[in-house]
Amino acid sequence: TIKENAVANAGSDISICNTDGYVDLAGTVTNGNPVWQVTIPTGGFFEDENQASTRYFFSPDDVLLGTIELCLTAIPNNPCFIPDTDCLNLTITQSPDANAGIDKEVCEGESILMSDATVSNALSVEWTTNGDGTFNNIAMVNASYFPGEEDIANGSAQLCLKAFPFGGCSAFSINCMNLTILNAPSADLGPDRELDCADYDVDNGAWLPLQFNNTISGDYISIEWTTDGDGTFDNPNAVSPNYYLGLSDIWDGDLEICINIQAAGDCQFNVTQCVTIYVPQQLIYFDEDKWWGISSYLETDLPTVPEVMEPLVLIPGSQYLVNMVDKTGKYYWPEPVPPQATLGDWLPIGYKLKVKNTPACLPIYGDSLADQTFSLNGSFTYLPVLTNVATNIEDLFAGHLEDILLIYHWADNQLWTPIASDFDSIYPGYAYLLVNKFGYEPYTIEYPDFVPDAPHLYPVQVKKSEFINNSPWRDVENTALPHIFLFSDNAMNKLQPGDILGAFNQAEECFGMAEYGDKDAVYKLVAMGQNGFSKDERGFGVDDKMTFRIYRQNAGEELEVSFIFDTQFPSSNGLFANNGVSMVKDIVISATSINEPFAEDYQLSVYPNPASVELNVVSNQIISEIQLLNNLGQVVYQSNPNVNSTLVDISMHPKGIYLVAVKSENDQVTIKRVSIY
Repeated sequence: TIKENAVANAGSDISICNTDGYVDLAGTVTNGNPVWQVTIPTGGFFEDENQASTRYFFSPDDVLLGTIELCLTAIPNNPCFIPDTDCLNLTITQSPDANAGIDKEVCEGESILMSDATVSNALSVEWTTNGDGTFNNIAMVNASYFPGEEDIANGSAQLCLKAFPFGGCSAFSINCMNLTILNAPSADLGPDRELDCADYDVDNGAWLPLQFNNTISGDYISIEWTTDGDGTFDNPNAVSPNYYLGLSDIWDGDLEICINIQAAGDCQFNVTQCVTIYVPQQLIYFDEDKWWGISSYLETDLPTVPEVMEPLVLIPGSQYLVNMVDKTGKYYWPEPVPPQATLGDWLPIGYKLKVKNTPACLPIYGDSLADQTFSLNGSFTYLPVLTNVATNIEDLFAGHLEDILLIYHWADNQLWTPIASDFDSIYPGYAYLLVNKFGYEPYTIEYPDFVPDAPHLYPVQVKKSEFINNSPWRDVENTALPHIFLFSDNAMNKLQPGDILGAFNQAEECFGMAEYGDKDAVYKLVAMGQNGFSKDERGFGVDDKMTFRIYRQNAGEELEVSFIFDTQFPSSNGLFANNGVSMVKDIVISATSINEPFAEDYQLSVYPNPASVELNVVSNQIISEIQLLNNLGQVVYQSNPNVNSTLVDISMHPKGIYLVAVKSENDQVTIKRVSIY
């Protein structure tokens, strides 16, 4: 019997990746028993070296060698004895390793070199990004990256390095790094600012801290605020600090405030941005639509009246200023397009102006007047205030008090006389009508020196009039062309508390009205003239004959009166004069009233006045009818209570002045004027 010898077949050479850890062997043996072995043992082992198909687990030393020889031996069956061996080469390929490097920062507008990127065991490399930037060579390990617009907007990008393997390995290696793009910092301080009344704390007499609601974008490591003025920041390193003006800031008129931003990292784009703050040396505030007196204690930066008054004009046609006039009649009228003006240079005198759409604020820039004197000459003048502090009248006119007939405040119908007064000081920013006595010699007054830290605005200048017109006459509009009637004690003795005096023209129109309280208070009647600037403002014409009446509220009747004038005062003929002054020595009350008076025992009360919710109407007679009329004469409420006392609901009526007409059981009608607020 002749048997075939054993035959071994190890198989073809194998390439494998080191990450696999083992290799499957598929050898064959015929006519014998298999035995696997390593030519140079390195610590690797076979799963079962006596199986032709088995696994070989290679060791780290095998990996280091790179290629090892595995041999399969066939041990023959008897009687054969010659073994047969076949070998294969196992090549272990190491897997690639990519390292993109550490995270980096790059300044906006610059590129970054991947200088610390490395790879090993790689056939090739490729760079990728999740941004929109570009590489100078994606196949270069140490490539450069140029951030795109989206990268800059996002402030970052991720860069990844892929390493592709040699044969034997199929998986690539990838490693990523984060790139931070440091954006150039920028600040938004807004435009230059001009301060006005809204920036001023009237109660404390100081400028409010300037708030910088600053917006900073980009990347930075520090902020520092600076100024060329003498003020202080509450925190010069804050994003939005407050700045407190110093005295030099206030009187210099302007200052520069800057923010200095140091960029983050090693970026060289540090930022400095500045804003100029313009500080007016005077503020004049108008809180009601009416005539005011105005003056300035400054040598104004802007030379002409239209330029100084521009903050009250602002738009073609004028936002706030209606017109403006001096004592000679020269005017500035900005409402037409183009504006009309005969006033030229701004002077240290008093002006009179009318404003609308209040509240309004006039900031004025300039230096303190070097000459604080003012000369008085003529029958009247518009008295300016040439200092920045409230000035006592008796101190200002010391030695000349007997030369003054009166000082009148247009805006609030207030009066100062050497005998009695509504006010005792004049305030900066305003002007007043001053009327001189007959025969005085011209003289000069000097205002107190400036006080650097004096307030720009005063919380209280004058007392406000609280007069409510309860007469049957229409309200009188202040046209700022007054004829002022003063009353002697003898004349006031003819009046009763609550009496309302009215001044009428020949057409029975009322252009002056004043309620008498008692003779211990300053009492005057101011008749208003036609100013000629507005068709809506009506009053007496010059030399119009004036007649006078009393409305006696406690009796609901009108009485004709005659005035006996003191001839030592400028106006004593009963004719209207612009800026005229009359002294009434005596009052003659007519025995016959215009309307039939009510019975002496008739009593009627309407209260409260002013009111907002209900009116109480109470009489000692039966009330047969009540009507409430608005300022257009329309009946907005009517009832027939037929009782002595009733309530009228006024809560749904708009604010304003109303007439309450009450008819008694005897058909007597009483009219009361009430204010609903």
